[in-house]
Amino acid sequence: METITAWRDFYLMGGAALATLIGLLFVAMSIHLAEILAVRPLLRNVEVALYGILYQLGFCGFILMPRVTLAEAGIVVITASLTFTVASWHVGSHRSRVDTWINVSFGLLAAPIGILMLFGWAPAMYLYAIVFALSVASLVRLCWRLLTKAITGLDAKRDPTLLARDGPRRVSSR
Repeated sequence: METITAWRDFYLMGGAALATLIGLLFVAMSIHLAEILAVRPLLRNVEVALYGILYQLGFCGFILMPRVTLAEAGIVVITASLTFTVASWHVGSHRSRVDTWINVSFGLLAAPIGILMLFGWAPAMYLYAIVFALSVASLVRLCWRLLTKAITGLDAKRDPTLLARDGPRRVSSR
């Protein structure tokens, strides 16, 4: 339990950063919703970004709970990383192979770290902090790419079933 307590400030900072990122993502999505809905890969990127942010935010919240043990943190990491790996593979069919493999590799990298935590190896928290930082950097990159594509229209693969006959409709501000 002392090991987890020593990491509270790190996960408090990480959770605050992730909460800010999800807020900014929702604002940006609201502004460019028609463009995002019109391109299936952008929509899939939103899903992956939201799931990734929510998982890491949830983990931060879990670590901040009173009396959490290293073994309990390990169980959460193992379960969530395997779930995230499967979900990334499933959603990856509409994303680039590089993005899919990056997400799958984070999940596959985190699972053995969770096993080390489960068996009480305290330095595993440092290893997970590296995975946490890399996944947050990847999420920021994903959000940036998502928004720049939505804003500039760089991705021309528009799904005709998601668009009205004459293009995306703008919502009146009245």
